Amino acid sequence: MLVRLATAYVKSPSVAEEVAQDTWAAVLDSLPSFEGRSTLKTWLARIAINRAKTRAERDGRQVPLDDEEPPSTDDRFGAFGVMRRRPVTFDSPESLLADQQIRAAIERGLEDLPAQQRSIVSLRDLEGFSSEEVC
Repeated sequence: MLVRLATAYVKSPSVAEEVAQDTWAAVLDSLPSFEGRSTLKTWLARIAINRAKTRAERDGRQVPLDDEEPPSTDDRFGAFGVMRRRPVTFDSPESLLADQQIRAAIERGLEDLPAQQRSIVSLRDLEGFSSEEVC
């Protein structure tokens, strides 16, 4: 959950994993100060989002020397993750979502959203938070 939340703000999966690790370290340090005014899951998500935003701002000021991940050579998807050709079979929406390539296309589409909207979609539709928790 933490990695997916962080991915909504940072551009690299490896950086998202670092943010998740930093989040857990922060949670362990500040757990005694948890007041219970929200659910533990919401509190944890807020810490992850704040850390991811901070990391994204810091990384945005740096110029990368090279790309961490090469661009995809998968010819099934075009710009913005739009499918160029229809898959051969459709089993169920759940099995399609589980497919790695489709998940990657969804995540690429999320990267194009503004940070706040990306966060809302990630929390509500990917992580399963209720509307009240997202607010």
